[in-house]
Amino acid sequence: MNTLTVYTGSFCQPCKLLKATLKNLDIRFDIKDVDEDADHFEAIGIRGVPTIVITDSSGNELYRVVGNKSAAFLIDMCDDYGILVGGE
Repeated sequence: MNTLTVYTGSFCQPCKLLKATLKNLDIRFDIKDVDEDADHFEAIGIRGVPTIVITDSSGNELYRVVGNKSAAFLIDMCDDYGILVGGE
């Protein structure tokens, strides 16, 4: 199964909005805070937050997008990559 991970920072207002939208849509996701290990996140190419990364079960990156996104965008993205929406 594919995994959606949101890279965020405690200082980031768009990150808070994105997390709230994902929770309201009941989308399953993991959160990684760039404040915890900024050097690691820079090494994997996280240069701005929020960043959404979708990976497959082997950890291969399938998709990446930066910035806060609309509910419609997130639902379409999740449909495209097999991420569960609404407790499916």
